[in-house]
Amino acid sequence: MPGRAGTPPADDYEPAEVMVVEELDQLRILANPLRAAIIQEVIPAARTVAEVGEALGISPTKLYYHFRELEMAGLIRSIPVHEGQAQQRYRAVARFYQLSSRLLNANSAPETQSATVEFTISAIDHVAAQLRRAFNEGSIARTPDVVTVQRRTARMSVAEAQQFADRLRKLASSFEKADRPDGEITVELGLALFPRPSQPAVNGDQAVHRARRFPRRQRGRSPRSRG
Repeated sequence: MPGRAGTPPADDYEPAEVMVVEELDQLRILANPLRAAIIQEVIPAARTVAEVGEALGISPTKLYYHFRELEMAGLIRSIPVHEGQAQQRYRAVARFYQLSSRLLNANSAPETQSATVEFTISAIDHVAAQLRRAFNEGSIARTPDVVTVQRRTARMSVAEAQQFADRLRKLASSFEKADRPDGEITVELGLALFPRPSQPAVNGDQAVHRARRFPRRQRGRSPRSRG
């Protein structure tokens, strides 16, 4: 939050590596897709509301309220305006936001569980939307060798799963540390490791898969229909 003792000068401010989200109010704010998108825009560098609005294709007047909510929750911070700067800039307080184990606990209140689900799914939805845009804009085709999209399952002990999760966190940390201003391309990493439900919706998954492969025929156009 702005004004705290010991905060570095504006231009020297760097986000922490990780912020552990402990409070339900913070989780509710992060669960909002637009606010999550704002945070993504101010992780790499401090930006004005106008700059973020241009990047997201949204009028800045529609963003001020969300910036205020994010700042009040301690999820982003305002950067003091220096001489020659006309507008306030904002920066994320961390490069990665992690939910505390308390918020993920199965015994938490229904309201907390609902906000946790929304936050988690919105993160996956964001990755899916970015992947779709990358395909549509041709960036996948231009650099296919840096692309990997996989979905796998494995049976293991809880201890083994915890060890694997720790390895993924370290991998994600090394990924963040590889970021540099003069990089040739911007790449995005999305990870989701979780215990599968005991009764996966196999029939529903198959129905979705079939619908994507074989679009529903127009009514009255069955190949077996007779004139």
